[in-house]
Amino acid sequence: MVYGRSNYDFIYGPVANDDVYTTFTLYTAGVLSKEQTVEALKVKKLYDQLVLTSETALVFLKFIGTVPEEEFYGTAKI
Repeated sequence: MVYGRSNYDFIYGPVANDDVYTTFTLYTAGVLSKEQTVEALKVKKLYDQLVLTSETALVFLKFIGTVPEEEFYGTAKI
């Protein structure tokens, strides 16, 4: 994969948030006021992602097990 003008095997960074596009669409349509738009665009909890873009990157993966669902989501099922 080519990112910009360089080749990268790994790309790490924030996950794109589709809410931004929706917020601007609602603002330009006149549904949201300027104040509502600014409030909606304030930074919420961000998540990062790691993208492996090449066969070279995949060599570094090693399966070591699974995480129980309740640990993954941080809540126990009731």
